[in-house]
Amino acid sequence: MNKWSEIENLTGIKRKNCQTYLRKWNIPQRGKFGSLSSAWQGGITKIHERIRKTNLYIEWRNAVFIRDGYKSVLSQKSGYLHAHHLIPFTKILKIVLTKNKPLKNTLFYEQAVINDPRFYAVDNGVTLLREEHHQLESATNVNTFPN
Repeated sequence: MNKWSEIENLTGIKRKNCQTYLRKWNIPQRGKFGSLSSAWQGGITKIHERIRKTNLYIEWRNAVFIRDGYKSVLSQKSGYLHAHHLIPFTKILKIVLTKNKPLKNTLFYEQAVINDPRFYAVDNGVTLLREEHHQLESATNVNTFPN
């Protein structure tokens, strides 16, 4: 007897309805996330995405917002804010990746890159409105990330 038959016998809920319920309420199903998921692609999240999701990066962004009073430094307006690196994020990333190249195939590589303090220097950030940030990024054309 498989687990779904047992669940149906105990609860009277059919497998399809049970799976729908779990998905509806975002209840993780055992073995359905991370490397056990059928959608797993070998941990292909780009390093720049992982950096931007770290607590260090979120703290840096908040520190920049607080320093600038939650207003754009260009227009002095509040709204949907972005923290912008004065020295471009991609330039810092290329420097850090090059510096840590000897560690490339070790366990320490990702941590060495992610924890590099150059990403989190508050004096290298300014607060901009989303529209201002997009205009600045498209004008300077610095959106290409190294692999």
